[in-house]
Amino acid sequence: MQSEWERLLDGIALTALIFWGPSLQTGGRPSVYHFRDKIAEVRSLLPEASADAARDLIRYLDGFPDAQALENALEQVYVRLFVNDLGGAAVDLYESCYEEDRRLMGAAALRMRERFRARGLELAGREGTPPDHLSFELEYLGVLLEQGLTGEDPTALAEARVFLTDELLPWTGRLRDLLCGKSEPFYGEAAQMLVGLLETCSRMLGK
Repeated sequence: MQSEWERLLDGIALTALIFWGPSLQTGGRPSVYHFRDKIAEVRSLLPEASADAARDLIRYLDGFPDAQALENALEQVYVRLFVNDLGGAAVDLYESCYEEDRRLMGAAALRMRERFRARGLELAGREGTPPDHLSFELEYLGVLLEQGLTGEDPTALAEARVFLTDELLPWTGRLRDLLCGKSEPFYGEAAQMLVGLLETCSRMLGK
């Protein structure tokens, strides 16, 4: 049976996958359609509202006969929400856009680029994407947690705690509120699940 940390890491990786967008757009990444069990395993770690969102995600996935049908539906939703809605994205997936000047490739992107550089990490497969994209930040958090939990880097868990408190939790809470205010399916529930995962991670790091 997986430990709480293993389930949490799986949940963070899965949410990063979700916010990269459907696999039709992301170079053949696996489809979230195949991860019902992972979502179910994460639910027990989450606060009530986020656990309910995870349940609703599973119900949404169950409404499709196969991964292709799901990806076709999500591609349209993803484009409307995050790529192009009457000339601009309805909701931004970049931390810089939640800072005071709301400028793409702002201070948050520069901070993330430096974090990746300092740990010798590459923005693999997404070189043209600003480094403060939500999924990059989640993947970075996963690296910190894995390095800290395995003992590879004793400082990594402290860095993860600061990164969560100062960066991820504040702006993903705002992202969640924006997405939950939209009528589009799936991504509001995913954002609610994400915030619950991050809150759980912060609590576990504080033990």
